[in-house]
Amino acid sequence: MSYVPQLPVGTPSRRGYDAEPLRIFVFGGTGVGKSTFVNDASRAGLGVGHDLTSHTKDVQTSPVFQVDNRNVQLYDTPGFDDTNMTDTDILKVLARTLEGMHRAGQKITGLVYFHRITDNRFSGASVRAFELFVKMCGLDNMRNVLIVTNMWSLTPDPEEETRERQLRSEFFRDAVENGARMARRAGPGPESARAIIRQLLRSSPVVLQLQAELALGLPLNETQAGMLVEENLRVRLERQRREKEELEEELQAAREDRDRKAQEQLERYKRDREEEEERLKQMIAELQAARQSVQMQAANLPAHGDRATQGRGAMPQERGNERAHGTRWTPRFLAGRSSGVRGQEPTVPARSASLGNTRSAAAENRAQGRTRVGTPVGRKGVFAFRSRVKMAYWRRRRTTASVEST
Repeated sequence: MSYVPQLPVGTPSRRGYDAEPLRIFVFGGTGVGKSTFVNDASRAGLGVGHDLTSHTKDVQTSPVFQVDNRNVQLYDTPGFDDTNMTDTDILKVLARTLEGMHRAGQKITGLVYFHRITDNRFSGASVRAFELFVKMCGLDNMRNVLIVTNMWSLTPDPEEETRERQLRSEFFRDAVENGARMARRAGPGPESARAIIRQLLRSSPVVLQLQAELALGLPLNETQAGMLVEENLRVRLERQRREKEELEEELQAAREDRDRKAQEQLERYKRDREEEEERLKQMIAELQAARQSVQMQAANLPAHGDRATQGRGAMPQERGNERAHGTRWTPRFLAGRSSGVRGQEPTVPARSASLGNTRSAAAENRAQGRTRVGTPVGRKGVFAFRSRVKMAYWRRRRTTASVEST
C-alpha cells in the first residue's frame, strides 16, 4: 500500500470515476480501536486514547491512500458511549457530517463497526450503540457493513471463539441476516487493516437512512436515529424521577428518625438525581431543536471530493430523473443536493408530482405515527413512501405527552 495525497478541489482526474475515493466510516464504542485502525491503514496520525476516555470529539478524516490501486478514505467517528459528549451531541456531529457529504455528492461505500472480542458481556451501552448504528444506516444498507471483532489473543482461545459465535447468532443476528458480514482483525499493523478494507472494495455506494431522512426535510429528532436517542433519554429521565421519589421517601423516614448523617447523605444523592434530571431534559430539548443548526453547519462544510468541481470525469449535474447508486435506483432529490433552507424542499422529479408535495407527504406520515422509508416502486420515476409502523413507540409518546399536559 502506498500513500498518495488527496487531490485538491478543482484538480482534473485522469482516471475519472475511479479516482473518486471509496469512503469508509468507522464506528464503535470508546476504546475499541477505531483510531488505531485508521492510523494503521492510512498513516493518518490521529490521536489515540489508551484508556476508556474518548479521544475523538468529531468526525476525523484520513488522507486518501491506496489499497490494491483503489483510492480509499477513512472517517473516524466518536464512540456512542463517549465519556465527554452526550448522545445528542454525537448524533448532531454525525448528522452534520453525513448531510454535508450528501449535499456535496460524496457517497459512502463501506461501514465498519468495531467490537472488542474481550468483552465477556453485552453492556447496555453496547446494545444502545449498535442499535443507533443500525438506525443511522438502515437495514437495507447492511450489505455494506463489516462488523469487525478486535483485540483477539495471538492464539484465539476457545472462549473467544465461543463468544464470536454468540455475537453472530444473538447480538448481531438481525444485521447479519440482512447482509452484514463479520471479520476478525488478527492484530495491529497495516497488513491486518488492509485485509479489513479489501473486503469492502467491491461494495457499491449507498445513501444511509439518516441521510435520506434529512434530505426529506425531517427534523433530527423525528429520524429513526433521533427517535431512538430521544426514547433512550426519556427512559433514563423516568429512571431518575423514580430514584428521586424513592430518595424523598427515605429522606422523610430519616427526618422522622432524626438521623442527621443519613439526611445529609440522602440530600446529596437527591441533588445529584435532580442535576442529572435537568441534564437529561436539556439533552432532549437540544435534540428537538437540532434540525436547523445541523442544516446550517452542513451547508458550510467544504465540498472536498465533489465530482462537480473536479473537471474531467465529473458527473453531469443533470442526468434525468434518477442517479445510480450501484445497482439501486435512488430518486434525484435523495441523491443530489438539497436546498438546506427550512421550509424549502429538494427538487422532486416531475413524474412523481402526483404524489403531492414532499413536505405534505412527510407530515402525513408523521401524523400517522409511521417511519418514513423511501422505496422505488414500478418503473423509474415513480416514487412512493413505504413505512413500518412503530405503534408501541408512538403510543408511549402520546401517553407521555397527555400525562405531562395534565
